[in-house]
Amino acid sequence: MGNETNNKRFYWLKLQDNFFKNARIKKLRRVAGGDTYTIIYLKLMLLTTKTNGMYIYEGIENTIEEEISLKLDEKLDDVKILWQYLLANQMVEEKENGDVLLPEVSSNIGSETYNNIHKKMKRLEKLQSNSNTIPIEKEIDTERELDIEVDNYGK
Repeated sequence: MGNETNNKRFYWLKLQDNFFKNARIKKLRRVAGGDTYTIIYLKLMLLTTKTNGMYIYEGIENTIEEEISLKLDEKLDDVKILWQYLLANQMVEEKENGDVLLPEVSSNIGSETYNNIHKKMKRLEKLQSNSNTIPIEKEIDTERELDIEVDNYGK
């Protein structure tokens, strides 16, 4: 692999297991079209992972809503409604320079270089290949134990 790929950084957004139980998300989903707005919010969150949750307004369009609509390939009216909801529910923080912080993103992102991911994959492959050398008798015993547990379960 080329050095450019080796130095590439991969980002991800971690959703808390209670993301959809959060009162603000529940409220958003109950609005007419709320599922669409929730998807747009998730897309916006993903868009900002490389900038630690900061949406950098570039001025490509006249308003931030128009620019987000363009970048996310979403309908402007949907983005406008979502934007007003995010502002009203303190889910975004507007900065003086026009940029916007999505606090939930900044606390739930991670990143890793290609090299680190590659090393982890190699270690995992090695562990998996080592686990394939378990004696067959051991596997049979395990299966017998499982059969007994299953047979006794119904009694």
